[in-house]
Order: sequence, then C-alpha cells, then structure tokens
Amino acid sequence: MEAYGKFHAISFALRDQEPELLRKLAENTVEQVFNRRDIPVERSKQHMSMQHKKILDCLNGDEDAAAIEKYKKYIEDDVDIMRGVFDNVNEYCVIGHGDSWVNNMLFKYENASHPDRPTKVSLLDWQLSRYGSPALDLSYFIFTCTDHALRAKHYDNMIKFYYH
Repeated sequence: MEAYGKFHAISFALRDQEPELLRKLAENTVEQVFNRRDIPVERSKQHMSMQHKKILDCLNGDEDAAAIEKYKKYIEDDVDIMRGVFDNVNEYCVIGHGDSWVNNMLFKYENASHPDRPTKVSLLDWQLSRYGSPALDLSYFIFTCTDHALRAKHYDNMIKFYYH
C-alpha cells in the first residue's frame, strides 16, 4: 500500500508542478487490456464469459440470490461498464501500474528480528501502465492478493496506510 501511495502521489505532484509532463505521460499510458476499441464487443464478452462463470459458480444460489441477480445484470453490459470506468478521466487520475499483483513486486528483507516482514517493496513490470483512477490499482491489488479474512480485519487500515 505504501509503494502504491508513493507512486500515485507522483502524479499529483506532477499535476501541480509539471502539468505538461503529466499530460504527455498520460497520453502515452492508456489502458491496453479492458478498453481496446479495436476488439469487437462480442469478442470481449466471449473472453470474459469464462471469468463470469467462475464467479457465479462461487456464489450460493440461495444465500447469494441478490448478488447473483445483480451480477447477471452487470454481465449484460460488462464491456460498456468497463470501458466507462477507463474513459472516466478527471483531476484525481494518476499514472497507474496497471498490473497490480504480488508477482510484480520485489521485496527486500533486512530485519533479523522480523525476517518475514519486508522492509521495502519495488514495483516491477510496467508495460500495462495506464492513466486512470488510483482505485484501479488498489482494488486489483487488494482483491487479488488478499483473502476475505485479511480484508475483513485490515481493509480500513490498508486504505489509511495508502493515504498516509
């Protein structure tokens, strides 16, 4: 969370101190996976259908009926919804990493008393960088690299740590 906080803060500093540089960077860091206009909507839907099936298979028909209904409604317009997310450019956008999961992080360990706790994190693998909401990086990281128990216990603190 600290690494993403520092990285995203650079965009805010650039917006304030070097707006032309931020504009140039933003022009050259566009969403490359979810917002491809050269791929027909039906092909994108076909690509996502397996993921949708996996998600629906995780839900319990009786307990999760409301969530299933809402998710099925989302599936009807998923490509347009996702494109809308990436098209929403505003004053809070940052240069984002775009592939925010643990395999794209390098950890440094140097504290003998806590050998399982990293002292520094470096972000790697930048080819999917994009200009957009910082929530894109954060939500991708949080929901692919943590489990429900960790989020239930530490989600608010993770967000506070990011902002700090």
